[in-house]
Amino acid sequence: MAAQTTSREIVYLQWDRHGFLTSVVEFPAGHDRELIERWRHRVTANGGWPVEAGRPAPLTTSGD
Repeated sequence: MAAQTTSREIVYLQWDRHGFLTSVVEFPAGHDRELIERWRHRVTANGGWPVEAGRPAPLTTSGD
């Protein structure tokens, strides 16, 4: 059975058990979903939590 891969980039914010942001983790499109799930499990097992985040829109300036 072939590995399932992501169709788009996935970004996670990784928080520690005290509520501090520790890292931003980016998985490119085409990454193995099983590896992402194992990473999420390890983070949770160590008391942290991963939160999937969307890419922020680029900042723009308006003439207002």
